[in-house]
Amino acid sequence: MCVTQQDQIISQQNTSYKQPLSMLEPRNWQGGKMPRIYVAHPYGRRIALEPSELEANAQKAVMIGRQLMMKGWNPMIPNLYHYVHKGWVKSPDEVRWFHMVSEWIQFCDAFFYGGQSDGCDREWAIAQSYGLTIYENIEDVPDA
Repeated sequence: MCVTQQDQIISQQNTSYKQPLSMLEPRNWQGGKMPRIYVAHPYGRRIALEPSELEANAQKAVMIGRQLMMKGWNPMIPNLYHYVHKGWVKSPDEVRWFHMVSEWIQFCDAFFYGGQSDGCDREWAIAQSYGLTIYENIEDVPDA
């Protein structure tokens, strides 16, 4: 077993911690590996939507993520960064945000396309380049 320095630090900080981080994988309710799925959903910052519209889009992505969780998937929901961006006057530009969230695609097992936007379309292309299975309807996503 390879224990990293970060694992050792976390173990020292939390005495109830049983395994090194490098040994943990997401697990579904039945104990099997929980596959990761990237949830691409329009956000709207680039097209200057109102704050209430950005919030609504973030909530729609969360609802998709909840449905995927109920199917046994571990969703990566980049729209949750809305809550980091919200109210931040000197927030990084759109390019920085896109690169920050899209790098997570490589760690996913599948991709969910939640609607057309420039960002979602670019994320789709990244997912295709990694050979991920791409879903557009919740009903098409199999139970994990």
